[in-house]
Amino acid sequence: MRRMSRVHSVLATAWILSALLAGTQAFAAFRVVVIKVEGNRRVGPDAIRGAMSTKVGGEFDLARLREDGKAIYRMG
Repeated sequence: MRRMSRVHSVLATAWILSALLAGTQAFAAFRVVVIKVEGNRRVGPDAIRGAMSTKVGGEFDLARLREDGKAIYRMG
């Protein structure tokens, strides 16, 4: 249950960020600076980053972020 709340908090943060930036078409101008993995117990941080299609240095893409959240959740 705690892990699910962490995933939800990450997704909520992404939604808040997207809401702040929704009025602009500047998503392509934003780059991912860091991906911080916290609160995981069964799966290592490198495995989680490997399951994500979002990479450091890549463009911020909300649709890709949603898919990353789903991929992380499917890992168990």
